[in-house]
Amino acid sequence: RRCLCATATIITMLSRQVATAGARVGAARGFSVLTAAEEFPGLPTTSPGEKKGSVASVTTLPSGLTVVTENASLTSTVSLTFPNAGSSSEGSSEAGAAISSRYLSFKSGSGLSSALIVRNIEDVGATPFSSAGRRGATVGFTAARENAAFIAPLLATECSFEKWDVKEAQQLAAAEATDATSNAQVSLSDQ
Repeated sequence: RRCLCATATIITMLSRQVATAGARVGAARGFSVLTAAEEFPGLPTTSPGEKKGSVASVTTLPSGLTVVTENASLTSTVSLTFPNAGSSSEGSSEAGAAISSRYLSFKSGSGLSSALIVRNIEDVGATPFSSAGRRGATVGFTAARENAAFIAPLLATECSFEKWDVKEAQQLAAAEATDATSNAQVSLSDQ
């Protein structure tokens, strides 16, 4: 009986301490009746704003060049597309010209070395690309929009056909041709 009575007393005492501590915490932690904007003026809003879609515009210059711009993109892709520069437009004496041209992209030209051209493109974080297929060829880069205008002139370099660049392009084209002839899917498709 003594043990039961002592246990009841301890439980009662602990209950009072918990209730007292709870009351103190609630009192010390009073909540403000002001909104966050009233309590902290100048605080930016946290609710999302209305989404704005990107608007693209297409302009054709007197030279026939088509320029497509978009106002909401963080990156810019600048490309030159040659619609009739694919392998289907090659004559018998030009066989392999499209694929070789693909590998001559960003090579020496206009008094600039391959290393200098690629270094300028990569220094601003741009990613160069080139492709050639049956119907056409494309060369270009993707960069942050503030850097695109700086490196765009590099697409207009006139290839100087340095012998080391031509030799490398021939080797890369030959390797791709070997891969293509060993794969029936590539040979029979329009790739």
